[in-house]
Formats: sequence, structure tokens, C-alpha cells
Amino acid sequence: MSLILLVLLPIIGAIIIFGPWFPQNEVKIRRFAKGWAGLVFIYSLFFIAFFNPSQTGFQFENILKLPGGKDWIAPLGIDFAFGVDGISITLLVLTTFLVLISLIA
Repeated sequence: MSLILLVLLPIIGAIIIFGPWFPQNEVKIRRFAKGWAGLVFIYSLFFIAFFNPSQTGFQFENILKLPGGKDWIAPLGIDFAFGVDGISITLLVLTTFLVLISLIA
């Protein structure tokens, strides 16, 4: 499971909707957006299912490096990383749920 995929899924959905191959019908766009948001919400529930509350620190951590394995800001040793802890896991699922509810309303 990857947090990067959770970040990219809404972007992929937007690209599909705004693509020239998608029919420019408001009803179809709304249905697709609701379905896609539901997919993202279900994917976020897997993070809750596999979250280990007894483990300290970040979980599901992904560190992104530049090509060649270089740091983002090499002189300072700064990397770009995704991770969730006990508080942010609830906010992550809440955000995906609110997006789904707002599209349904």
C-alpha cells in the first residue's frame, strides 16, 4: 500500500474527467466522480485496516529521491517523504470520506 498512490488517485481521476476522450455530459461526469471518490475512500480504509497502533512513529512511509538516488536538497540532507501516524490516519480517512459525501450531496 502506498500513500503516493492515495495522493495520485484523485489527480488521475481529474485527468480522466478533463480528458478529451471522456464524454462532456454532466450526469456522466458526476457519476464517474462519485464512483472514483468512492474508490479512493475504500482505498483509504485499507490504511486503517493495516495500521498498527502499538507501533510508534510513522507508518506506510515512502521516501522519494531524485533520479540517481540524490536527496531533494543535498547540502542539508532533505528528502521528500510521505507517512502517517495515529492522528493523521484519522484525518486521511476523514478527508476522503468528506470528499465522497460532498460529491453525493
